[in-house]
Amino acid sequence: MKNIYALLLFILPFALSAQEVYHIKFTDDNSIYNVAAVLNADNTGLVRVNYIDSDCDGETIEMTATITETFNGFIINCHNPVYAGTDKKAKRYNPDTFYITMRDNDGWVCKNIDSNKVETQCSFMEVTGITNQDIFLRDFGLEFAK
Repeated sequence: MKNIYALLLFILPFALSAQEVYHIKFTDDNSIYNVAAVLNADNTGLVRVNYIDSDCDGETIEMTATITETFNGFIINCHNPVYAGTDKKAKRYNPDTFYITMRDNDGWVCKNIDSNKVETQCSFMEVTGITNQDIFLRDFGLEFAK
């Protein structure tokens, strides 16, 4: 019986974190990017990027993601950018790879390196609580199924 309790205590934290939501922000010389990353327990995810360029034109891009855990954090590797809600490829958008790592002196830090090897620093935070996640994701045209 003790073995069952020990197993449940080991598995429970993983079952409770079946889906995590992160808000990531970064800029480059021409655009401002707001990112919603919905990460699943199976190391897959969905990433939506709202961006506005210097001409005040904006788009919402959607990408699939794979998540890789590292020694001191994790990597969100995005693929197949399309215009959100469509199957139309976003050919001019370079897929992102977000490196989120723990540094002793700085705490958690985030950087993005896109497929053209352009590197930018990011800010990020986890969005917690179902209500907060739902409100946040609506800005990206997403909603949790209830």
